[in-house]
This record gives sequence, structure tokens and C-alpha cells, in this order.
Amino acid sequence: MFIDGKDHGETPLFRVALTPGKHQVKAVLGDGRKKQFTIDIKSGKWWGDDNIWTHEDPGVYLGPRANKVWKPVVCAIQGMCAGGGQYFVNECDIVICSDTATFFDPHVTHGMPCVYEPMFMLQRMPLQLSSMSLNSSHGGEISTFTQFKR
Repeated sequence: MFIDGKDHGETPLFRVALTPGKHQVKAVLGDGRKKQFTIDIKSGKWWGDDNIWTHEDPGVYLGPRANKVWKPVVCAIQGMCAGGGQYFVNECDIVICSDTATFFDPHVTHGMPCVYEPMFMLQRMPLQLSSMSLNSSHGGEISTFTQFKR
């Protein structure tokens, strides 16, 4: 698990929740850059081998379900949720957001496709392209939703 840009191996965040028959509460708090589920790509490639087609994305281990936690998980967001943070939010059962919470996928800013992170959130957040909101009439044209309420 990458937190604050460092590889922490297994995900210690969920180890406590695996105890059978116990109710657990775990809080991960931070402001600004203090809690990041992300990788700094400014220094170049972050994977170990030279073949980009065979490396494993560490983000797939960030969420509770990927760590075999089947108990309900509640997530509260205040501030920005981007990139790797969306892996975590995608697998939570209840997501509570402040009115200042924002979601975005930074991959597109450096040429990577916007693939896994936002896919689970398509029903939860409006799509944005180049910082422009996707309005409802255009959303209907490209089949983003099936019904429209006026």
C-alpha cells in the first residue's frame, strides 16, 4: 500500500477488521497531503521492471474488498479525493461527503487513460472533461444515464 508516496507492503489499515466476531472502528485522518493513497510520478516511472505490460498496479490493494474486509465500511470525505483515493472510496459501502469535497482523476493530466478509478463512481459523481461539467442534455446523448427527471 502506498501512503504518502511510500510503499508499506501489505495494507495495515484493514488488518484489524479481519478479526472475526468483532466490531471495529478505524479512523484515517489527515489534512492536506498528510494522508495520500498515491504515487508521485514526477521522478519518472514508479514500477520495478521495464515492461509496463506486466507490472501490477498497487492501487488494486487499497480498497476494503480487495483486502478481504466484508464488514460494512463507511467513508467520510472532506477536501479532495483523487486518483488512488478513489480506489478506496469505490469499495466503501457508505460515502459521506462535505459540501467542499471534490473528486477528480489526475491520470489524464499526464497522458494516462481515465480507466479504473472513476468507473465505480459513474453513478456517484458527474463526469468532468477538461474542468467542464457534463450537462444533462449531453449526458443523455452519450448514454451516461437512462432516465432524466425534470
